[in-house]
Amino acid sequence: MGSLSRYQRLRPYPVKPARLCGLTSLEFSVVLVIISVAAYFLFQGLLFTQAEAERRGFEDNVAALERALSYELMSRGTRGESADNAMLQRENPFQWLSPQPLGYAGAYPAQAAPIPGAWYWDSRRTEVVYLPKVADRIQLSPLGRNELAGTKTTLPKKMPEVRLRVVLTGNGHAHLEPVHSFQWQTH
Repeated sequence: MGSLSRYQRLRPYPVKPARLCGLTSLEFSVVLVIISVAAYFLFQGLLFTQAEAERRGFEDNVAALERALSYELMSRGTRGESADNAMLQRENPFQWLSPQPLGYAGAYPAQAAPIPGAWYWDSRRTEVVYLPKVADRIQLSPLGRNELAGTKTTLPKKMPEVRLRVVLTGNGHAHLEPVHSFQWQTH
């Protein structure tokens, strides 16, 4: 027993030198890479979800406007005002919605800068206008040669606008038809 150290004598079992607990640099970098990849995919999923929500909100608002237009058209027919159906195409369809859609900003062009994600009524062209929240979410159809001839290439890129025109069908219904074809980009 004389060969035992003072520390070893106090303990009835042998003591091994303590190993430092924690992550090595390699383990830490692997954990960091895994967390980064997971965060990237979560962020991409969030962007996709936001784009889909905007698209669905747009489609819901268009459907509500079309129902309000059709209801007003039928209501005028029952009151005997069917001769004024063409007048319906020049009136603001938002006036027949209650409550008005989220993001309705009034007359276009607005006095202030247009708001992304807002709905407008352009009384000069008699069109419903929607500005997407993110410019890359809407891809408008390319302009034809005649439309490109009068534009300058030095102009700043304008926020895309979805323009819809009121179209009356012969069976007592009305719908909104795009002035220029467009496609939602949800990538």
